[in-house]
Amino acid sequence: FVDAGGFELVLVLAAASLAVALLGPGRLSADHALFGRRQSKVAALA
Repeated sequence: FVDAGGFELVLVLAAASLAVALLGPGRLSADHALFGRRQSKVAALA
């Protein structure tokens, strides 16, 4: 773990954050579930 000199957890969190930042959240996100349809009136808020 990090307190024992490990860096793996920090590396995995950084890689996951970078992947979401570059690729976007995708179909399984809460944003897509709430604002997924472009024709809805609620999509204007997103």
